[in-house]
Amino acid sequence: EKSSKMDLICEFFTNHSLLIPSSTYVCSVLEVSRIASNGRIVNVIGEHEEGKSNVDVESLQITNVKLDYYPRYLCKFFPNLKSILIISGGLKKLSKFDFIGGEGIEKLIVIGNDIETIDNDIFDYAPNIESISLFRNNIKFMGDKVFDKMKKLKYVNLKFNNSIDFCFKEFGCGLKTLKELKEAIKKVNEKQQKEKLMMEVGRILKSTIEIRVNGEIYNEA
Repeated sequence: EKSSKMDLICEFFTNHSLLIPSSTYVCSVLEVSRIASNGRIVNVIGEHEEGKSNVDVESLQITNVKLDYYPRYLCKFFPNLKSILIISGGLKKLSKFDFIGGEGIEKLIVIGNDIETIDNDIFDYAPNIESISLFRNNIKFMGDKVFDKMKKLKYVNLKFNNSIDFCFKEFGCGLKTLKELKEAIKKVNEKQQKEKLMMEVGRILKSTIEIRVNGEIYNEA
C-alpha cells in the first residue's frame, strides 16, 4: 500500500573489519513498510546495541529489499551517516532531494537497480562524496556536469550501464582522471543526440517521399 510515509525496519550492529582499524556502527534495513511515493521516511524501527543510538550510525545497508523509491532524508535520522549501500532495491530514479542533508556522505553504492537517468544537479546536496558506484543499473542518459562541484571524488564506477559503461579510479584500471570521465560521458551524449537527429531527419524524409508519391498518384494530369 502506497502512502506518504515510509518506515525502515532495521537491525543495528557493529561491523569489525580486520582491514580497518576502527569499527563501524551499521544500520541494516530488513524491511520497508508503507513505501512512500515521495520516499519520505517517518520512522526508523529497531533495537540499538547497548549505549548506541541513531547518532552513532555511520553506514546504512539495504540489500534485496523492494524499495521502488529512494529512502529520503536519511541524514535527518542518522546525522553522522558516511556510507550508503543499496543493492537490488528496484530503484527507478534518483533525485537531488534524496540527498538533502548529505554533506557528510563519503560513499554511495547503488548497484543492480533500474535507474535510467542521472541529472546534472543530482549531487548538489552531497558534494563531498569520495566514492560512487552505480554499477549494473540501466543508465541511458547522464548529464556531463554531474561531477562538476565534487572536489573529493576519487572513484566512480559506471560499468554495465547500456552506453554509459566507464570506470574512473585515481589508481588502478579505468580512466585515470575525472576530466577523462566527463569527456567520455560527453561523447556518449553527443553520439546519442546525433543518432536521434538522424532518426528524425529520416522520418521527415520518409514522410515527404510518401506525400510526394501520394501527390503524384493523386495528380489528375
